[in-house]
Amino acid sequence: MHGSSHNSSCQHYNCGRFAFNAGCRVGEHTEQLWSMLKDLVGKLRYAKRATRQDLIDACLSLIARLKVPQMPKLLKQRWLRNCKALDKYTREFNERISAAAADGVVDVQMAMNAYIEHLCPSSLLPASDTDASKAKLAELLLKLWSVDISVETRQQLAAMAPALAAGVFSESSHQAKLENKIRILEKKLRVPRRWQRHDQVFQEAHTLLVQSKMAECRNRAEQCVLELREIHNSRQEEGAASKVTQASRSAEKRKRSKLSKLALEMEAWGGADFHITQQSLTEFIRGGPAPWEETPASVSAAKHLQHGRLLYEAAHNQRRCEEEKQILGQEKRRLLHWTLWSQTAIQEALARHQGLGRDFWLHKALLQSKDMEAQVMQLSW
Repeated sequence: MHGSSHNSSCQHYNCGRFAFNAGCRVGEHTEQLWSMLKDLVGKLRYAKRATRQDLIDACLSLIARLKVPQMPKLLKQRWLRNCKALDKYTREFNERISAAAADGVVDVQMAMNAYIEHLCPSSLLPASDTDASKAKLAELLLKLWSVDISVETRQQLAAMAPALAAGVFSESSHQAKLENKIRILEKKLRVPRRWQRHDQVFQEAHTLLVQSKMAECRNRAEQCVLELREIHNSRQEEGAASKVTQASRSAEKRKRSKLSKLALEMEAWGGADFHITQQSLTEFIRGGPAPWEETPASVSAAKHLQHGRLLYEAAHNQRRCEEEKQILGQEKRRLLHWTLWSQTAIQEALARHQGLGRDFWLHKALLQSKDMEAQVMQLSW
């Protein structure tokens, strides 16, 4: 749902699709329940507090009374949909294994691990939290030095970090915020005095900053290339006349523009000796080596990433359906236990209120509970 608009690394940590023991839950059940009360908004707007509470309680009780008898039927429908989805995802996973094997990617787990490492790289980030703080401090200092500086200083700064020196700020409020952030990091790192550009410690922090920025740009560029390859594959499957194909052209244009901007940013951080041509980017999109790789082994690495993502998503879809089967089995047992408990409670109420004029409603509730028990017992799993 909403999680599909987040980037892949965010989904890896937070999306229920990749969370263990999550099943195939839709989520937002409370939001769905409150949406059933939208017809009361006009009436409740001018009601008193006690009246408003009584109306909400009455409406929720009505929803519960209407929904409870349908629970066995809804549980069965959910089971059938889940079985159908499990068969679909199992076939899809097997098809992707075959497609990966045809491209020479035999080790499925290695390909998925390569994709996970691409999403959450451990070797390309600063080695420790202290290194990350030093790199952040160097970045903030470069931004601060870009505020109201002379032409000569701007040229020196551009030679060190063109990506930051290009955006020159002059607002005093922005400068004050930068000063505050720098003081916090200096206190955290116990820096005795403000770093200068010629200091050795700043040069080391600047190197960490360049490495982390280059790693971030590479990861984003590789992710963009994977998405472009998926768009190309879906276009071939749908055909040229498909509406999906026509809609994908604008998405492909946006991805290519984003990739070109990332290449320019990498050139800015990489220095004068680092250059990425448009031809090398086009070859990378078509399955060739990445422009920033020094060895041609990145062809197989690109295939591992491409198939690793497809296998990773298919494997988790299949796993969520398997978990959903277990959850639905537990829901069946809970519903059966509730019907037996409700029958006992209703029978005790009948014994207490016998002859008081309430037998009709209690007998009706008892018949409804027994009918639900019979429906639950007919469920075949």
